[in-house]
Amino acid sequence: MKITIHRGAQQIGGTCTEIRSEKARIIIDIGAELPSSQKRKKHLLIQGVTKDETENSPKCDGIFITHYHGDHIGEVQNVLPGIPIYMGKAAKAAYCALQERLAVIPGKEALKMFLERFKDDKNELLETGRFISIKDKDGNLTGMKVMPILTDHSAFDAYMFLIEYDNKRILHTGDFRTHGLKGKEVFDLLEKHAKGIDVLIIEGTMLSRPTENITTEDELHKKAEGFFENNKRVFVLCSSMNIDTIAGFYNSARKHGMVFVVDEYQKDILDIVTAHVKESEHLYAENQKIYDFSNCEVYKKESCYDCEDNEEYCNKCREKLKPNRNHNEDLRKRMDANGFCMLVRANSHSEKRSISKKMIEYFKGHQLIYSIWDGYLDDGKPWSNKNYSKFLKFSKKNGGTVRGIDESDKGWHTSGHATAETIKEVIRITGPGVIIPIHGEDSHNYDKLGIPKGLIVHMRDRQTYDIETGEILYHDELTDSELDKRKRYAEKAKQIWEDLLKIHNQLVSKNFHLRPFSSGIMIICTHPEEEYAMRGIKCALRDPLEQLKEIDSTIKSGIGNIAKFLKERKSHEGKQLERIMQSNFINMLAGNNPDDKVSFQNEICSGELHFVASEFVIHKGRSSKKDIMDVLAYCGSTKTLYAFELKVGKPHNGEKGLEKQLDGYKEKYGEKGRKFGEMCKILSRYPHYSIPEGEIHEVKFIVISTEDATNMSKLKKYTP
Repeated sequence: MKITIHRGAQQIGGTCTEIRSEKARIIIDIGAELPSSQKRKKHLLIQGVTKDETENSPKCDGIFITHYHGDHIGEVQNVLPGIPIYMGKAAKAAYCALQERLAVIPGKEALKMFLERFKDDKNELLETGRFISIKDKDGNLTGMKVMPILTDHSAFDAYMFLIEYDNKRILHTGDFRTHGLKGKEVFDLLEKHAKGIDVLIIEGTMLSRPTENITTEDELHKKAEGFFENNKRVFVLCSSMNIDTIAGFYNSARKHGMVFVVDEYQKDILDIVTAHVKESEHLYAENQKIYDFSNCEVYKKESCYDCEDNEEYCNKCREKLKPNRNHNEDLRKRMDANGFCMLVRANSHSEKRSISKKMIEYFKGHQLIYSIWDGYLDDGKPWSNKNYSKFLKFSKKNGGTVRGIDESDKGWHTSGHATAETIKEVIRITGPGVIIPIHGEDSHNYDKLGIPKGLIVHMRDRQTYDIETGEILYHDELTDSELDKRKRYAEKAKQIWEDLLKIHNQLVSKNFHLRPFSSGIMIICTHPEEEYAMRGIKCALRDPLEQLKEIDSTIKSGIGNIAKFLKERKSHEGKQLERIMQSNFINMLAGNNPDDKVSFQNEICSGELHFVASEFVIHKGRSSKKDIMDVLAYCGSTKTLYAFELKVGKPHNGEKGLEKQLDGYKEKYGEKGRKFGEMCKILSRYPHYSIPEGEIHEVKFIVISTEDATNMSKLKKYTP
């Protein structure tokens, strides 16, 4: 089986994972990116899923949705017709209710068409603990099975998925937690169904917020109950789909005899939950009463959505909606007499028809509880939501007191994601052979959990992990025929390089070296007389071996042209000196100056060093900033990788700055060199390499400047 992360490997939201065997292909989640995404991409274009199929396109046998949040289902309407979409019964009903509300907005015709098709689908509904057998388009069994496992999340009716095929087992957690109302069952269900997993695909949202205090749903419910003792005019701004939190406010208000008020859309959602819990009593035995929203009061609409803002048209609707206005007037009287808790929303389709704002204006001197992630209030940040900020200001303008935004009044919001301790417990229970982190800002946050290093596989979007071989392959939405073609190119490229060594033996093997580069392959000139010609041809990342054809042509037409081109290239003085220094350093490691090579190596290691790669990017963050090692060298006798950073002149702050920089690398990447361990796998795939396949024993970070090179004896000779 192969696992492809189409999106979500190193970001929160926009999640989409593909799991594929020889006979079956499924997608788990097909989410839209969050509005906060700084690198906003186009819609997911996946052959056979959202792109029109060609004859050779891989067929998709099903889309499995973990829950109804937009970052997991937001692009489902782009799925090609005929592909089965599997989702929990209540989750599907709630999702459709939300989309039907949005479909009234002009320009949503495509959404309306999708909803008509999606609602009529007769696909199997998810039932925890029961396998769904995957069939191909012709109805034949593929051998792949998927078991949904009910989980705890801020979205109701959310699932993990256990995938089995040919004695291999994969668990995809989706979003989950254990501090909600269903949290107690999560570990029990995993103990029952998901022990002994081959691959665990697991979220890591909260790992980038290690200091954030987590409020449990039980704690929030108790806080609300205490708050309602002395506060009888309460509005709550929260997600309409955060059912556990709504249940806490609902039951607390009912205990104090207060009226619990929602709009018609919210009532539809809560009715779906109430009905589902009654139907699935065995799954919600302890919480059945908590999820019974039968006694909600509805504040009804007083104008038609179809009217837009046309006052004349609205006048025609007055008689039709007169009963609603009478109902609302009576409801306001009861709210005033008994006290109330009302759910409000900040993003009404029309400001003029906003029920929430009308009620805020009517009940001045109220309390407004902000029960949403406080990050949305960070003005100027990519993830901020101006609607929330404006709504809170509107409340204050009308005499409201806002709760949940000051440090002294936190605890009104519960996260929908697992803590570090919960993640570690899931790993303990499932005992995976491999862990693939997704849905987190940086998968390397998992390295801080004390998990054995060899278990974690760090991936990037559009990469594919082969369960059988453990290899990570770059995936670029290629058809089977295109993949086969590239494999042939790769084999051909290896043969080309071997031929080059025979034809141009003296020139190529002595003065030019084919080496991996951070973004592909590079030919490096190490000729002693061409000190400026440190770098040669760079090949693009996506298909580096295929481009060896062009390298072959270039070398045959005259190797000296490469050096000439680089020598004539203009650069400012600092960079020029740095290139000379790096070129000489590579010359030494490459063996062009054997006497000095031995002398230098005795200074730092007890065996022979081999030049491996130049200017290798260790890590590239979200910004353009990169951590680059100028030269990598490998010592086979000690199995040690040496990572050299070469500086022209002293680093900032002199020797202390040098030590600080070195310590920074050690702290960031570790003595074992997590990133370098990954590099070894990459480096070992290319011809003419110097690192054997497998894990390196140790990484040594060495920062060298021209000013501080005097203590390295013979190295002095090769610095400007």
